[in-house]
Amino acid sequence: MGSSKRGGSKSSSSSGSHLRTLHQRLRGALNLGTSYSADDGKRKWECKDIEIQRHVLRSIGSFLDGITQETRHDALVKDSVSDIVGALVEILQQKNGAIITIAADVVVKLVNVFTYSSLQPYVLELIHPLSSLSANHQLRVAISCATALNLLISKLSKTKEKEVWEILNDTDCVALLMCNIMEFPCITKRAEYIHEIASLLSSILWRWPQSRYSVWGNTGLMKILEVIRVDPDPSIKVAVLKICSSIALCGYGAKRILDNGDLLGTIVSCMGTSNLQSVQMEGFKLAQCIMMNEEGCSRVMSLYCEPTVKAIVDAMSAWRLQDGKVASDQMSLLAEACRVATITRWPGKHHIYFWKMGISKVLFDLLLPKLDAKHSSHYLSLEEQISIARESLNVNSLFFLRPYVWDILGSLAAYCAADFRPSKNEDFYRIEILLTCASLAFDDVIRKGRQLFLEDATIISRTEPAVRAVQMMIYSPCKYIASRMASILSEVLEPNAEGHLEYLVCMLKSKSSRDNLGMPELLQLAIHLICLTCYLALPSYQNIITSEGEQTMIDLVIRCLSRSYSLARQTYAFHLINTFNQRICCWTVPEEWEGRDVLLLYGLWGLADVVHLSHSKDTFARRKEVVEVQLLSKLREICSDPSTGGSRWFAAYILTYSGLFGFPSKLGEIISKAHNDNDFVDIQLTLASEEDLLKKLKALAQSCGLQPLTQLLSRRIPKWGLHVPSFDLSPALDFRGQRISDVVLEAKATDSLDWTCTICSSSSAPHMHLHKVILWASCDYLRAMLQSGMLESHTRVVKAPIRWGALQKLVKWFYSYELPKPPGGCLWQNMGTQEKLYLLEPFIELLWLSEFWFLEEVHEECLRTIMSRLDSDSKLSVKVLQFAADLSQWKIVEAAANLAAGSFRQLQESGELESLDDTLVEMVRAASVRFSRVGDDDGSFG
Repeated sequence: MGSSKRGGSKSSSSSGSHLRTLHQRLRGALNLGTSYSADDGKRKWECKDIEIQRHVLRSIGSFLDGITQETRHDALVKDSVSDIVGALVEILQQKNGAIITIAADVVVKLVNVFTYSSLQPYVLELIHPLSSLSANHQLRVAISCATALNLLISKLSKTKEKEVWEILNDTDCVALLMCNIMEFPCITKRAEYIHEIASLLSSILWRWPQSRYSVWGNTGLMKILEVIRVDPDPSIKVAVLKICSSIALCGYGAKRILDNGDLLGTIVSCMGTSNLQSVQMEGFKLAQCIMMNEEGCSRVMSLYCEPTVKAIVDAMSAWRLQDGKVASDQMSLLAEACRVATITRWPGKHHIYFWKMGISKVLFDLLLPKLDAKHSSHYLSLEEQISIARESLNVNSLFFLRPYVWDILGSLAAYCAADFRPSKNEDFYRIEILLTCASLAFDDVIRKGRQLFLEDATIISRTEPAVRAVQMMIYSPCKYIASRMASILSEVLEPNAEGHLEYLVCMLKSKSSRDNLGMPELLQLAIHLICLTCYLALPSYQNIITSEGEQTMIDLVIRCLSRSYSLARQTYAFHLINTFNQRICCWTVPEEWEGRDVLLLYGLWGLADVVHLSHSKDTFARRKEVVEVQLLSKLREICSDPSTGGSRWFAAYILTYSGLFGFPSKLGEIISKAHNDNDFVDIQLTLASEEDLLKKLKALAQSCGLQPLTQLLSRRIPKWGLHVPSFDLSPALDFRGQRISDVVLEAKATDSLDWTCTICSSSSAPHMHLHKVILWASCDYLRAMLQSGMLESHTRVVKAPIRWGALQKLVKWFYSYELPKPPGGCLWQNMGTQEKLYLLEPFIELLWLSEFWFLEEVHEECLRTIMSRLDSDSKLSVKVLQFAADLSQWKIVEAAANLAAGSFRQLQESGELESLDDTLVEMVRAASVRFSRVGDDDGSFG
């Protein structure tokens, strides 16, 4: 032992001695170019002699090579960083092609040797010369500098991002990189070059959203990407996929990719097993980006459903155990494929292909990697299935993938067809075992909760996917899966079932009476609610729950509605969190079916079950008055909230027991006013006195294809993912609806608009053929006009004092209660001032019109839209200023004047203010004076 220590000490001493020698040589080399400033006496390295530069670079390289893990923190090493960086920056700034490549390679070595904290004070100095050299016309220089810059960016802290972007922007780094990529077909040794340049560009796009528009908005670059995507070189495919992944972080960029069918085909083919693993990895990462929401998934599935699913299933199958483990490279690809496979959380035909391509075997192998299908050839009793599953679940080879397995299995069950049954013995066996494993995991969660008090939210969160999968399977629309899940779960729970249930009800009662629950307790509450809903699906335990659990569920739901409790799945389902979500821009990602609060969803789910069971035993009817007082208004609020899909369905279901059917909407309430006015009645439905209204309404809803209403009238418990209907009369604006119109709404004629009506072939003033009943119900001014008995009430043409663009938006509001918004994000920020003004003018016109047509909500919506788009664009504020003043919209005038005030001097010198009236110029000047006094950097005024 002593000998070993002395040997280690001797080696360390020798290493330190060698480093001191290298440092002396480095100091000698640096002294050849070191001078002292006459002004402040500071030391500076400056030398234009190429041979001295070469000597210095060799000395720096040797010194860096001599630094070991033990000597990295020596004072000798730390004190050298400043001088090394000073010499490197000076050499890079001289842009001598013969030496820059060596300097850039030394920068790479420097960044790899030192920690980021050691280099942080010098990052900006190094990045500035590298950013302009990364697109150098000399191939070798560009590759080396791009590699060095990419490495620095990869280790950049968030605190430096703004300053670094200013450097990249000043040096036109992104534009120059794009130019070089567009010259790609002419470049020799192109594979290495395109890989490094593309890697740097994708890193920049990844970190700085403001860089993305210039790339996806460049038609020439996108065309070049289409050309080089078919290059057989794998490294070039990887480069193209990386750029596309970074482009897709912007919602508009992703749309450009999704609209390009050929490019989508390339992406899907890159996910296939015939590619190198590096290509597959990038293909799956890009697939995650473009299928970040249901719309993107639907687009890909509409074109390449079968090959996409095949690529996912093949990748999830392409792994092997070696010594009980999976190779790290296989594990990385497997994880990416599992992430993409979570597209099963959305409905679509891809579910059929997943089953067809053997997803049951894939999930079986991932969950039970050491178990084969040898038992599938003969019948196994449930006891044997439980024994096999329990033994195999103890193997932890792919433990970290289990949350994905449970989520995928649960989603497949939630959207499975009602008549689905396994077609092969092997599939039947695997699905049975999967259901058994889920039941065992469910039982294990409750058992451990009773035995241990878990305070670690991370540990608790790992158990949630399994119980959630059981819930989705036991409530599956598939009769086979739902019945087998209920049967197996009952058998597994049987020895401890009542104890488990007693524990769940007790814990729910306890938590429903407390405030300020921490994250671990909120997670446990979510899991307990899921478990209780699963128990409610088992007939053996329904009596126990309905007698004890009804008031508990009501108390919990009221807590959730008062926002005492709230929990989003994204805050604890760590397997669903990826780096993409932290870097996206311009994406519209609707809430998942769970909504923002899973506690509310699961609480309403449990209450819906309890109400259904209680109603059948007539116990709920006796409590109806109490329930109505506490819940009715709150449940109606939930039904009107578009961000809570699943919760809306369960709230609507519970309300059916109070005689309320459907989903309230503002437009629906407005249109319903016309029901009591006989002027618009053109059909009458008559029921015989002895006929049951609900029964006839159900038959009418079925014959009209109103599935959501039929669902509620039948009082069927909502299935997972069921679409919430919206009240939208926009289809009445199509050709068929316009043929039965009885009024024309006409806009102001404009000389610049070349317009012809497709209904009446008129080319006079632009107009729309509409329906009096909708105008009457939507606008008090128009209702008064149409009912006045004067000339206007008999005319077929109503003239609106607004232009065509504003009229289109107004009609959209009348028919859908939605006002189309101008684009936002990257698209808006990169528009010209005139184009922005063109898009805002209709909203200013509607703001003016809404005042005397008494459209208060239109007024609020327009005001909100205009104010959100004015932001800090002073030139746009000036343009809006005059247009708003002409329409006497003084709130907008004041806001625009305040926003322009910060740039008053520049605007005056550039002549931008010359188009304004003198009064408006004076408003901007006065606001500028206030601005200078307050010293408020953002130009806002209190």
